[in-house]
Amino acid sequence: MNATSRALLSPATTGALLLVLARGPARLRAALRQRVPAAALARLLRALAALFALGLLARANALLSAWAKNRWQVPGRGRRRRWADEVAVVTGGCGGIGAAVARGLLGLGCKVVVVDTVPLPESLGDWANLTYEHCDITSPDSVHQAADRIRAQLGAPSILINNAGLARPAPILSQTAAALQAVFATNLLAHWTLLQAFVPDMVAAGAGHVVGVASLAAFVTPAGFADYAASKAGVVSLHEALAQELKHRYACPRVRSSVVCPTYVRTPFVEPYREGLRKAKALTLAPRDVADAVVAQVREGRCGVVVLPERYGWLAGLRGWPAWVQEFIRDGTREHVTGKSE
Repeated sequence: MNATSRALLSPATTGALLLVLARGPARLRAALRQRVPAAALARLLRALAALFALGLLARANALLSAWAKNRWQVPGRGRRRRWADEVAVVTGGCGGIGAAVARGLLGLGCKVVVVDTVPLPESLGDWANLTYEHCDITSPDSVHQAADRIRAQLGAPSILINNAGLARPAPILSQTAAALQAVFATNLLAHWTLLQAFVPDMVAAGAGHVVGVASLAAFVTPAGFADYAASKAGVVSLHEALAQELKHRYACPRVRSSVVCPTYVRTPFVEPYREGLRKAKALTLAPRDVADAVVAQVREGRCGVVVLPERYGWLAGLRGWPAWVQEFIRDGTREHVTGKSE
């Protein structure tokens, strides 16, 4: 939503204009009547009244949605957080989004454990409150052993960022079984293992936060990305179920869960499609853009699905739109992977 749209749907803006036009200084209203035909002025007042009402409804809807996503609790309320006491686990934290998330949480003062299979980059090596844990998250045994070491060294983690991801785009009919298994093992099944390893401690403590990094592809799937998109859609469904179980089965509303769904992010995974995305004028995000949203969810204690950029949020409900609209939107992604309009 651009600045003009925000202004038109702002009750503060339209309400102020209504007040001035209807109840403002007599001299101002007299001057307006001299310069603007009465019929046009009446139409303007009706339009402002409609926009004011629409803006109020939009604000009420946004507040109710935020309240509902936080399990009918005010975000950030409850236990005061002393960040130096928080232990955060970040998977895939040695590069891209994960490294940026790690820096953000380190900046808050958290003790951060970077879980990865590649060496820790020099850019993260100077933080005293950072620990590196070599771990293959696709191996349940490796994950649970790493979790035991983390608990023994730092205590039970209260923040889990399931960020590690894998993309091996290929047409459905030519994707290999090995590639398919690797994508789902990393992007989806590993989330289950990590939840089982760390969330029980959060439930026992009555507080914590889990963030899953998914993708806008969970809602709009480009050709050639079926495996990646399906795995990320699974992450969204997993977090929907997790939120319900935390609320109803474990009665732990203070254990938060969030999913962040960005559009294309400028990482090595996207590099092979850079030219097609450029020709299609597709928006791409920096890893820091996604990391800032992840850290904000944790810092402010917010639950729910976050679509990036925010103005693409309506795409999360695309499957509820008429079929012809859905196909029109999906067809618009064809240039992203081919660089061709046909």
